[in-house]
Amino acid sequence: MSYAVTINKPPQEVYAFYRTLEHHPLFMSHLESVTEHGDTSHWISRLPTGGTVEWDARITEDRPGKLIAWQTLPGSPIPLRGRITFTRAPARDMTEVRADVQLGSTGERPSEALAKLFATQRVRSDLLRLKQVLETGEVLYSDASLHPFPHPARPALITPTSLTAEEGVIR
Repeated sequence: MSYAVTINKPPQEVYAFYRTLEHHPLFMSHLESVTEHGDTSHWISRLPTGGTVEWDARITEDRPGKLIAWQTLPGSPIPLRGRITFTRAPARDMTEVRADVQLGSTGERPSEALAKLFATQRVRSDLLRLKQVLETGEVLYSDASLHPFPHPARPALITPTSLTAEEGVIR
């Protein structure tokens, strides 16, 4: 799965924040903690069903201001690899952050429960929360949420029937 978000900060600043792995629980709601130990890191995540799961990972490629790639270590309960790229967006000093995440190992399919744990919506929501933390200093939540559980605030989708042609306004 691959997702992107544009953040109103320069690439070096976004990279530096993301590269400090201890910052990840600030924008990844399922994480309890991340601790760096030399060239590896230890991750603790809350499970949707209660309890926690832990794994170790290592950064496999690190190009300051441009890219971070990682994978879980052999024996980790979550076979995961990913790549985050930081690209200057056209105009202004903004950054396109692209997350490419792969569950499972080559030739191996992740379990259904594992796929749900790192579902598509989770990666997308994490990127939106990263944007909010970097641009506003916090994750924003809507009081009038359409969703039953906490999630990053975002405008409701506008459907063609919610606009009037004469007025060009939302009903």
